[in-house]
Amino acid sequence: MEIRKDYRPEEIARALVGLSGISENMTENDEESTVDACENALYQLMAIAENKSNFDFFRTMWNVLEALTEQHERGEILSRTLAEAGIY
Repeated sequence: MEIRKDYRPEEIARALVGLSGISENMTENDEESTVDACENALYQLMAIAENKSNFDFFRTMWNVLEALTEQHERGEILSRTLAEAGIY
């Protein structure tokens, strides 16, 4: 299994923090610190996923995070959530 590389870890981190909603009550500095921590973790995950001797589940997780980021950028996650709630 190959990993996708359509997004940089920083882009994925920002999308995940945004989707999670945890930054709503944070200061801008705290939000940046959270994004930075996620970005660092994603660089580690990417390195693990790129190593073919590691388990495929690391590559699967990376690809899922890439797909979520792509859907977030397209606005598909919010649209689907609103539609499921009967709002959209």
